[in-house]
Amino acid sequence: MRYDHVRAERTRSARKSRMPISRRRFVQGVGAALGGCCCFAGPKPLAFAFDPQKEEGPHPESDFEWWYHFGFLKRRGVAKFEYSFVSSFQRNKKGRYLFYNLSDLATGENRHCAFVDRSLFNLSDPQESAEHAGEQTEAKSPPRGIGRQLARWLGDALVRLPEGHEFMTSPEPPPPPPKSELWLHYGENRLLKEGSSYQAVFKNRQFSLELTLQRQGKPLLVLGTGLTGLDDPEDQHYYTYPRLPAVGRLRIGEEERSVEGQFWYDHQWGKIVTKKPMRWCWWGLRLRDGRDLSIFRLQEPTEGETVQQGITVQHPDGKIEVCRDVSFAPGRSWKSPRGRKYFVEWEIIGRELGMTIQVRTHSDNHELPVLLYEWIWEGPCLAEVSVSGGEKVKGSGFQEMIGQGDD
Repeated sequence: MRYDHVRAERTRSARKSRMPISRRRFVQGVGAALGGCCCFAGPKPLAFAFDPQKEEGPHPESDFEWWYHFGFLKRRGVAKFEYSFVSSFQRNKKGRYLFYNLSDLATGENRHCAFVDRSLFNLSDPQESAEHAGEQTEAKSPPRGIGRQLARWLGDALVRLPEGHEFMTSPEPPPPPPKSELWLHYGENRLLKEGSSYQAVFKNRQFSLELTLQRQGKPLLVLGTGLTGLDDPEDQHYYTYPRLPAVGRLRIGEEERSVEGQFWYDHQWGKIVTKKPMRWCWWGLRLRDGRDLSIFRLQEPTEGETVQQGITVQHPDGKIEVCRDVSFAPGRSWKSPRGRKYFVEWEIIGRELGMTIQVRTHSDNHELPVLLYEWIWEGPCLAEVSVSGGEKVKGSGFQEMIGQGDD
């Protein structure tokens, strides 16, 4: 979900990478604060230019940052996955944003929640400022006079938030920060790194979900190096852990159940390149043979000209392949109850790899409300992948679409 203005090069060989920071990422910007497109221009050779394990925590100097997860869950002992879940902790220099969605794969019911810092709308809150971006500092409880409460209520009333959004609240005083390089405390929602695992807590009026995600395998080098800046590769950093076994507890209403599954984790931060929202497609796919694919396409919003595209493939042994010569052919489309159209079937061809990727959604109704773009499509998908006409390998993952096929 981010994107902005980027001047496209006319030849494929001269084209520089650009990837939006948005995708679940900071829905790029509230007003000028967010807007954003992160672009990729990864140098060779295909090796990380930094140690991901040392970069897990917030980078306050960066213009944007996000910690994104998607995954599938089921009750312990059940054969098939019953739920999909997606979350995105985001921050920029003005404040924080968090959205997540729990989807019932059998009924298609979505439970969407989102929390926003008042500071993103220039509505100050001393307590939020102290917690901004996981800063490990203690805050004094602000005064609670009637005048202050009235001013806050009036300020909140003047801001129109998207459906399912509310301003972030915090317990008083905030809990002391643990000794961890990654500690995100967004109201009652948390993300904490403990050794090689992550503890995630999501609490809202509809449900609560507590998860332990175990890091497993090598990180995926997005576009080959993890450096994805446009003018300077160091301007943006991006890494992925595609396979994290998950265990936890899910409570819906009065019913609580033990759950297990597998998750995908993205972390990106850096400088915002442009401020003009663009069209965006992204897929994170896990194949049954152990390969993992990160795929994206970024387009200008008016003419639809492709600004940047790419496929990053990680093999079970950690080997990385990158393909920039990619074609995207949309198939069937779906029109949401709100009148927006999204392509829900695609054929993607990576010519340099001889790879054909066929993607279709698990179910169509996954339109979610977000800041800036109002609505995006974000949900589970199924895939079949073949190389050079060989046997098709099945897989699954998540698909994100912004501005694709809108009426």
